[in-house]
Amino acid sequence: MKEKLESIIKRYEEIERSMNESATASDLTKMTSLSKEYKRLTPIVEEARKYLKILEDISQNKELIADSETEKDLKELAREELAELESDKSKLEEELKLLLIPKDPDDEKNCIVEIRAGTGGDEAGIFAGDLFR
Repeated sequence: MKEKLESIIKRYEEIERSMNESATASDLTKMTSLSKEYKRLTPIVEEARKYLKILEDISQNKELIADSETEKDLKELAREELAELESDKSKLEEELKLLLIPKDPDDEKNCIVEIRAGTGGDEAGIFAGDLFR
């Protein structure tokens, strides 16, 4: 999962650089597609950076606990923080799994919805009006 997140962050940074180039700014279709992808990746990248930071903190705490020269009080603090980081890690993993689910390609398309009052007299008309609003 770590490698996948790092590749997504790398792609996000590439898009960011491309959007800042003058050649891209003059090409409207390319800029539009890059902007859409950038917007789609933004929440994933934010959560991925948090997740990678937590992984780094976990490894540092484990090193502190394993180090024989570390003071007892510091080891105890590291253990407490490690438990907290592990719970944060599992929460972020669940959020990332939801964010990484592929989007339906039809989500970006337009649709037409027709609202009609059915049988039921005035109440059906009021209900259709409420739906429209």
